[in-house]
Amino acid sequence: MTIVVAGVAATMPDASDGATGKPRIAISSCLLGNEVRYDGNHKRSQFLCSALAPFVEWVPVCPEVGIGLGVPRPALRLADDGGGTRLVERRSGEDHTERMLAWARAKARAFAKLDLDGVVLRSKSPNCGPSRVHVFLGERTTPRMGEGLFAGVVRKALPGVPISEDGWLHDPGLRDAFLAQVFTLHRLRRSLAEGAGGLLQFHGAHDLLYLAHCPSRRRTLCRLAKHTPAPWPVAAMTYRVAAMAALGVPSSPDKHAFVMERVLALVEPSLAEGDRQEILDAIADLRAGLHGVAAPRALLAHQLRHHGMSGWLAKQAYWEPYPRAIAAKASRSG
Repeated sequence: MTIVVAGVAATMPDASDGATGKPRIAISSCLLGNEVRYDGNHKRSQFLCSALAPFVEWVPVCPEVGIGLGVPRPALRLADDGGGTRLVERRSGEDHTERMLAWARAKARAFAKLDLDGVVLRSKSPNCGPSRVHVFLGERTTPRMGEGLFAGVVRKALPGVPISEDGWLHDPGLRDAFLAQVFTLHRLRRSLAEGAGGLLQFHGAHDLLYLAHCPSRRRTLCRLAKHTPAPWPVAAMTYRVAAMAALGVPSSPDKHAFVMERVLALVEPSLAEGDRQEILDAIADLRAGLHGVAAPRALLAHQLRHHGMSGWLAKQAYWEPYPRAIAAKASRSG
């Protein structure tokens, strides 16, 4: 079913197409080590290939190869001709804009049918770069910044699907936000297939995760989950877009500490004084930047399990928004 959200046409999967298995991520082929760049080389990402690969299904894509350009091939760049942005060869000026746009639109339509949970593109590429791509005006030495031709088409065609570039994933906060988006969207697809009841249950299990990223959008999501507008596909897409926007806001030590202190206030009557103090010390160390969120979050989760607590609090996705092994491998791979 095709619907329009915020002026953008998007394809909603049928309920029978609920997500299964691993999250599915479209990715610039060169980031997987495939030698498809203009110079015949690759840009293999250690994090993507080693830490993330076991937990996701890749959908590789190379726009330049897609439109039939060879490897190696002339280098491309974006040029501002006064009426729009063109994709041209650096030396000859040969224009590939229309061919690339036609191919990108067809590929984006194919992506929309795949239930993608995320997209990772090569940074600064004239086709794949989601941001910080040089757009030249004549021969001036200071180009303006824009987005790649292919990246722009994909972004508009896939509302509510998180998009990152490989460079952002070197930043722990941005990486954490993207992973939370990808794995949450994968869970959300299954819940949306169950209708409004599935959405309400899903929202309840992600309340603390939203609070840790964007408290203001959390309130909006609560309203959307409880009062879903008709028709259902519009309600589902509206919630999905809002959820990804909320999780796209990077969390911080202070935000995590706030969430943990709220949880601690709920469970501390059941805790021994030593356990309570251990958690408080870990939260203080988190605020001080002495360690990341993993230690205090694991302590709280352990206490929940140890004391047999169940229900809303124990079921929160906040305790493990994505597989812990990813973060562990990321820290080892740098």
